Amino acid sequence: MVDRTKIFAKEKLDTKKFANTDFGYVVPEIGDLYKIHNHRDKATLNMYNSANGVYIDGSIRKWYLGSHSLRDLTRTEIKTVCEKISEITGLSVKALLKAIICILEFGLTFYMSVLPATLLESMYRYSSFKLGRFDTSISFRGYDYWLVGYDKSIEIQKWGANNLVIPKDTNALRLELKAFARSAFDRKLRKVETLEDVIVQYQKLIMSFYVEIKKLEMSSINHITDDVKVTVSTASELNRYLKYKGIKAIGERKTSLAINSLSDSNRAKSYHRKVMREILAEYSHKSDYSNFNFLREIAKQLTVKLHEPLPVL
Repeated sequence: MVDRTKIFAKEKLDTKKFANTDFGYVVPEIGDLYKIHNHRDKATLNMYNSANGVYIDGSIRKWYLGSHSLRDLTRTEIKTVCEKISEITGLSVKALLKAIICILEFGLTFYMSVLPATLLESMYRYSSFKLGRFDTSISFRGYDYWLVGYDKSIEIQKWGANNLVIPKDTNALRLELKAFARSAFDRKLRKVETLEDVIVQYQKLIMSFYVEIKKLEMSSINHITDDVKVTVSTASELNRYLKYKGIKAIGERKTSLAINSLSDSNRAKSYHRKVMREILAEYSHKSDYSNFNFLREIAKQLTVKLHEPLPVL
């Protein structure tokens, strides 16, 4: 689940302890900068020596699993990463596990029943963050953290893994939270300060991630174009059906934006969006793929992650 990290280990670096192991090696750069390479595909972690300790920065997932892997790091593999870095650099495993997290990007690859491109196109709102759309990705940008989604299989092939065979029906959707400041990390995951905390409180990390994913708003994906046959017998039912037709006419995205532009309180706006979702669920065709279907697929895969065993620390 952990991807890019920047950690600070409170231990002095001794270059005499550097070793070229079966997994990787250290290359000196300029001044106090070193690069920790793996042998697999030369993926690197940056290591900065300082007076009080060592900073290590980079994607530990790519460094350990390879730059073009669809896999996510398990909680056991986070500990293994620390052991591999220790063997190469001479830093103790304890110091690495107790290293303070400065920056953290965490995310997961989900295997969906709908094409990632279709899912990304349907997403239109996350909190009040600024939306950015690109060829195969989407981002919601806040002040100190972003929520990002992209087609993982296309991303892998884009960066040079053309020889990697990925089944056409993989539908690998990658969702990530990128926390650029400690303040953002503290708001989302209080009391998770070190890599050891990430391992021990892995379930908390996953549940917090799910809470953020649930804030995503997305349009229903219509698999057929015919309207549901509706029998209207009361004024109230007619009112709701006309609202449904209005929402479908201008689109869920524009309806949500219109609600957001109201002068009402945030609580009232949340209520209006809730009513919109209820009306859509009531009248949409059963074959439509909605936010409910999306979250059900996500939750099913996260449940498996919640049962990953805790390694001995």
